[in-house]
This record gives sequence, C-alpha cells and structure tokens, in this order.
Amino acid sequence: MLLALSAVLAFTACTNGQSSTQASNLPTNVSAEAGSLGSAPLETAAAAQGNLQVPVYWIGRTKTKAALYREFLPLESGADPIQTAVQLMTSSKPLDPDYSSPWSKPSKFAASLSDKNVITVDLSADAFSKSIDNTTAQLAIQELVYTVTGAAANAGLVDSNQVVQVSILVDGHTDFMAFDQVKLDRPISRDATVQAPIWVISPQQGAVFNSGVITVTGLASVNLSKLNWLIQRIEPGGGRQSYQSGSTALQKTTKQGNFSFSISPPPGNYELVVFHADSSASASQADPDSKAFSVR
Repeated sequence: MLLALSAVLAFTACTNGQSSTQASNLPTNVSAEAGSLGSAPLETAAAAQGNLQVPVYWIGRTKTKAALYREFLPLESGADPIQTAVQLMTSSKPLDPDYSSPWSKPSKFAASLSDKNVITVDLSADAFSKSIDNTTAQLAIQELVYTVTGAAANAGLVDSNQVVQVSILVDGHTDFMAFDQVKLDRPISRDATVQAPIWVISPQQGAVFNSGVITVTGLASVNLSKLNWLIQRIEPGGGRQSYQSGSTALQKTTKQGNFSFSISPPPGNYELVVFHADSSASASQADPDSKAFSVR
C-alpha cells in the first residue's frame, strides 16, 4: 500500500525568464544506462544542518564529462520536501551559473512512498518538452532520481542506509518514453557513476560571510588522497589577484570522500576553486568546482 506524501499538486506552466539552459548547451557524454550500475549514498536526515533547506541536483560539466552537482535551496516551513525539490529543479535557476537542467515545469506532480523504499512520482508529460539527445536524457532522469531521493532522505522520510528506488509515472502511466529517448519501465536507483568528481558544498555560490573563520566543505568521488584549492580576490574593476592556495586531505567513505578546511580572508569578493592536479598537463586544474563568495 502506498502512503501518500502529497496530493496532486497543480503547477502553473509558464516561461517567465527562469527557464533552464537550452539542451544544445548541455554536455552529452554520459553513456551508462540510468540506474543500471548500482546506487550512490543518500543524504542523511537534516544534511542541511537543521536549516529549512532541500537538496536539488543539477547538471554541470568538467573538461571530460557531464555530472550531477547538488545545491541546498530554501524550503518553506511545512512545505512538502519532494514537491519543493522537484519544483525547484524544473523551474528555477541554480545558484551556480555553471549548472543547468533540461527539465520543464510540470503542470501536475504527485509523489507517494511505499513500505519497500520505493518512491513513486507522477509527472505530467509537459515536464519532458525539451528536445535533448539520449545521453543527456539519461543524465536528466538521474537528476530527478537524485533530487527526489535526496529530498526524502534529508527530510527523514526514508532510511538513508538503504537503497531507495524511484518509479516514474507520466500522467499516471508507466512505460513513457522520457524526452523521446528513455523508456520509464522500471524503478530506478541512484547511479554512482554520474556524481560530480568534486563539488563544494559550502560556501554555496553567492554566499556572504561576516569576517572570521570560514569552513569550506565538500565531497569528491575521485580516487585520491588529497585535493588542491585556490582562492582569488575579485577586484572592483573585475581583475583577479591570487590570495591563497593549499591542499586538503580527502577522507574516504564507502563511495565518496569528504573534505574540509578553514580560511579567514579579509572583507572582499572572492572565488574559490577546488580541484586536483591533471597528470596529463602541467599546472592544469582537473575536475574543478568553483564558488564565488563575499566577506563583509
């Protein structure tokens, strides 16, 4: 029996200038079939450190691949976390301009949870209105799976220690051909191969801090023991000056590594980049994730 998480939610379909990046600008080099290569770890309950936030995944690119990146976005008190996460993913712009999404805002959406850790989502067909290629469509389905399972796990609705699957219905029916590319004929779990090699969790893009110690945190799926980081100060005229650099240990878990280090820059505007050295090119940054932030 399904336990209802939310009733059918009417979304007003519109194009208000907040549409996602066009499909032609998205990278298309993910070849694994969605859900076929096992699952990736879920968020833990209150991963957003107790704030009213919900995890949302986006598509970003490195020099060599397309991958999924996460941001925590505001969740109103009492709001349904899965509904909010999907609404943000399909109709809002990411904080980081390097990220994008090929989804369109569905006019209808509903979600329910079974006692077997399967989340069923039902979207209207207009969510798939953009024309994209097969590999981007595969990654977009994983974007939805990651966002739905992340929102549920972060809210404590599912057990983060177990594999959670997502069954995707379209207008109440199975076997829909998503984006005219991917048949939705079975429950799908997270595919660990589509996670970003490196992503910075904190600071998020555009964060503003008071003077003092700032703790940088993030995740990485690269098989390394350390990462490098660089901070540049953004001058009023737009120029950049190198401010600080260093390395940080990567504390490995089952599939991912965590990193954390502290900085104390004076007031100003900055860009942080976390990366690893590219062995094929001297002084080149491999798999970088960058975040702009300010200190006042």
